[in-house]
Amino acid sequence: MNVPNEELDRWAREVRQVRAWLTNISDRLPATAPEEMLQMALQARTKAHDMLRAMIRAGAEDPMEADRRERLGESYQPAAAPVPIELLSSPAAREYAAAIRAAAVACRKMEAERGIGDGYAEHLEDVARAAEFEVYGPAGLGEQ
Repeated sequence: MNVPNEELDRWAREVRQVRAWLTNISDRLPATAPEEMLQMALQARTKAHDMLRAMIRAGAEDPMEADRRERLGESYQPAAAPVPIELLSSPAAREYAAAIRAAAVACRKMEAERGIGDGYAEHLEDVARAAEFEVYGPAGLGEQ
């Protein structure tokens, strides 16, 4: 299914708004709220963040970047310069990818041990996949 970029951009802006509402709700939960409620709020915020990042990877404009561009007008400069190709697979980048993967695996084990079904490990796994993609490229690329 092809989705026009304007529609994908709109979805990304709306998910960003949902994430902001979830943050406001979480911030207003009393410290005495049941742990399950606090975990659900965190999971919802994390999932909204992950969905937004996925939309941006799929081609949506980052809503934060769009807001900056509108606010700054002609003085707008993109937030970050592209990473030089030789640094994408540097020893430090490979070490980072391995460390994030190790953290995701450890977090998944800890969550299983505590009976947490869908916690922070999923977010760490997404970050690990992104780091590994930058360092190693698409899965299976080396098999061609």
